[in-house]
Amino acid sequence: MTAESILKRAYADKKKQPQHQEKEIPSIYKGARCKVCLIKENDQLPPMKINNSNKVYDLVKDEIASSDRETLLSIMLDAGLYLIGIETVAIGSINVCGSTISEVFKSAILANASCIILCHNHPSGSLEPSAEDIAFTKNIIKCGLMLNIKVHDHLIISNRGFWSMSEQGLIRV
Repeated sequence: MTAESILKRAYADKKKQPQHQEKEIPSIYKGARCKVCLIKENDQLPPMKINNSNKVYDLVKDEIASSDRETLLSIMLDAGLYLIGIETVAIGSINVCGSTISEVFKSAILANASCIILCHNHPSGSLEPSAEDIAFTKNIIKCGLMLNIKVHDHLIISNRGFWSMSEQGLIRV
């Protein structure tokens, strides 16, 4: 739900209104959802370039900065660093958010993403990466190289701001 609400908010003012309104037909599948699809949707939305950590922070801060549980997001970008989509990879507890490498790259592969930016929050407010955060990111970078999907950055976000692994030299862009 987090990724969907970020995209709705990010594009709220940019949506083009359709010329005619189609009547919504009630569905027997109401409430059924598919998080990953192979069809590009919303191609009427204006392109959004995400080329620095400040833009990433502005995009996700309202959704995860004050969350009471760690949430890991994958922001998927094309080769020109334009937003393809955002996936909520995992929601954990107050101080841990476990995820596997396959969960991180599943949506990126299906979306044909050239690179990803990872974000997760620290409910404690600390912006310091844990040893686990750094080790996880290094493993993701190695696997991304094998998949030809670059890890552009990994941000730690809290109500105090953000900390970028790329800006701190832990990820070479």
